[in-house]
Amino acid sequence: MVVELPSGVVTFAFVDVVGSTLAFAEHGDAFVTALERLHAEIADATSAHGGVVVKTEGDGAFLAFGDEDGALRALIQIQARVEAAAADTTLPEPRLRVRAGAHAGRAQPVGGDYIALPVNVAARVTSAAGAGQALVTPAVVDGLTDRDLVRAAGDPVGEYALKDVRGPTPLHRVAGGPEPPRAAPYRRTNVAEPITSFVGRDRELAELGELVASHRLVTVLGPGGMGKTRLTSQLLLQVAGSYDGAWLVELASVSDPARVVGQVAAGLGSRATTTDELVAELAVRGPTLVLLDNCEHLIDAAADVAAELLARLAGLRIVATSREPLQVEGEVVWRIPALVGDDARCALFAHRYTSASGGGFDSLDRSMVAELCSTLDGSPLAIELAAVHAREVPLRQLIDLLLDGSETLARRGGGRQSSLDAVVAWSMDRLDVAHREALLVLSQAPARLTADEAGLLLRDVAARRGVTPPALLRGLVRVSLVDLDGDRYRLLDTIRAAARRALHADQDLLPRARAMLHAAAAALADADKEFSMVRTGDPRADRVLLLEEAVLDAWSDRTPGLGQVWTDLGTVAVYLPTSQRLHTAALEVLQETPTTPEIGADDAGRVTGALDIVESRDRALTPWSPDDALRFLDAVVAGSPAAVAAWTAGRITAFFWLRDRIAEAHSVVTSASRLAEESGSALHRVNAATNEGLLAHTMGDDEAALRHADRALEIAPDDFIDIAVLVNNRACSLNALGRHEEALQILRDALDRHPVARNRWALTESLVEVLRDSGAREDALAVARQCYAELALEPAPGPASDAMAWLLPVLRGLEA
Repeated sequence: MVVELPSGVVTFAFVDVVGSTLAFAEHGDAFVTALERLHAEIADATSAHGGVVVKTEGDGAFLAFGDEDGALRALIQIQARVEAAAADTTLPEPRLRVRAGAHAGRAQPVGGDYIALPVNVAARVTSAAGAGQALVTPAVVDGLTDRDLVRAAGDPVGEYALKDVRGPTPLHRVAGGPEPPRAAPYRRTNVAEPITSFVGRDRELAELGELVASHRLVTVLGPGGMGKTRLTSQLLLQVAGSYDGAWLVELASVSDPARVVGQVAAGLGSRATTTDELVAELAVRGPTLVLLDNCEHLIDAAADVAAELLARLAGLRIVATSREPLQVEGEVVWRIPALVGDDARCALFAHRYTSASGGGFDSLDRSMVAELCSTLDGSPLAIELAAVHAREVPLRQLIDLLLDGSETLARRGGGRQSSLDAVVAWSMDRLDVAHREALLVLSQAPARLTADEAGLLLRDVAARRGVTPPALLRGLVRVSLVDLDGDRYRLLDTIRAAARRALHADQDLLPRARAMLHAAAAALADADKEFSMVRTGDPRADRVLLLEEAVLDAWSDRTPGLGQVWTDLGTVAVYLPTSQRLHTAALEVLQETPTTPEIGADDAGRVTGALDIVESRDRALTPWSPDDALRFLDAVVAGSPAAVAAWTAGRITAFFWLRDRIAEAHSVVTSASRLAEESGSALHRVNAATNEGLLAHTMGDDEAALRHADRALEIAPDDFIDIAVLVNNRACSLNALGRHEEALQILRDALDRHPVARNRWALTESLVEVLRDSGAREDALAVARQCYAELALEPAPGPASDAMAWLLPVLRGLEA
């Protein structure tokens, strides 16, 4: 009997067995029998309340209901009966327990199943439930008509971050114990919880909060080290719950004004690359607060972006920190004062002194502490640095040292910054040789560092000085010269600048430090999985900035050895724009391409990476002719290992294909396939097979395209990042050959396995095309409408816009 699936607003639910793998291992056939009884129980409760079991798969059941009341009653009944059976010791083992979850949304059934985002959300909600629990979203609760059920759902137990679900998801618990869901609580801000207490700035925090509440642009002015970032970050942590999001955008590591928009987008968790895309995304969010931190070196670009966003987004507020105003209409300037009053200054000194020494502040002369803080002009950073060292030096001697340093530096600029520079310089002078070298080497990193990245940078220093990199880092954190920001290490701008000046003045250390930077970048390069930096999300991450710094430093005097780093950066450039500095260097690399008969792996990696960087921005800028490309490939084949030659041949294949020179592309891809086989690398073989399939399809040979697609899937590693793309290629080839049912089946299976948006859109577009071509126009229209509705709500307009541009004419054609 064919069961009619509900449509329109559908409540989707999943019921999964808890600990099924262990239960099966322990009980074998008895587990299978118990699972059959459980599925029967689920089916009875579902049908009793007007629902349908869409399918069962392994230990789970997928349910659909035409109304929210029926779904809630079914889940409550299922959990009540399952929990009662689990507690009944007279029943045989195993006595199974389940988790359940539900979400509601608009959907149309397609071929006895659903292709809809609410299904994926329901699955994620279920994953968050514990044993015996049933969780539902507000979309379910808002649709309830039975008052008893509304009371049973109660208030949300909290907002949670669910995998692949953007934004916070409030969850209601309708069954089960009070244990919190198995998901991370949602944070409406990317500001890391500080590891030190917020001391002495409560009055300023309240004053700034009032300004931000009543003005849409507030710029916090003050010299470096006065605590602008700490104060404004504390404000974001305090008020984040009042906004859809309160986001920190760090501009300190950005040197190219053209990258400001991208950095703002990255801070907001977006892949937008233009202001228009960012506006389109923020327009569908709720009220948003953005902190633009350290604008002074990009003042014009920061001002332009702030002005345009504020003009086009009524729900946006911006706080900026800078050393000069943005001079944007509507801007309110607030100058952060120095810590005033002995109580506030001494409280900060006491807290940092106690943290560094484990106690003993009561023994200090308070009047001398006040004098020291006054000498430091009330600069919070200077007070913190001085407090760390006050355990080692008598306060009077420390004051005299700082006064001497301040007088010397005053002749070069004067003002508060003089005292802060004196403290930084004095702090560096107090370091032993190992920690001083470590600080200077770390100053080369333009952004934050993971422990592993910092360890690679410090490996040579540690080996020379007989200490470990973690010990060096702990020492620098202890004396407040390096900050632990969440799980990343960073140098404050003032400290980094002073340390870089010291590094460039140290002609013995400088060449070794540069070699350490290059060696760390080379160690971070990934020859076998070149998608590693985009696997976890945003390629504008700190690591990419570190790799850029390394290759630009090496290229400045043509230091060899970073070919694989160039290749990695070329891969990143395919996904997002690179800095102007890197693009300029990449053009120089292409213009200086070696003309020798044999080209080694290092030169090959550098040139192919540069080619990707240039071509990703504008192919017309590439200074190569087709003959240049072929000569380069021949030289690489003659002088490099097969794996390098195979990768290079793949890039040259793309060079010709993008220029519609199909004959040359076909010739090169044949060489690429042979070289990939010689290399033994599955990755290179997959790339070659994919390129062969693309060319076969371009030439109208879909049988060959299918063979190549099958081969790519056969040899792809289990963790291949674009496995869904390979599946999609196979489905498109099947569809072109008229084998629609096979194409539909593999697309539906792939959509079940790959719910991530980037893969989902491509697969769904193909599904629409196959349904249309097979004559199932109503199903195609339902899927197209569902997909278009989801894309319109997706706050990452870059790839979403591309998908919508393809889908809109298809949708109009189906509706016509």
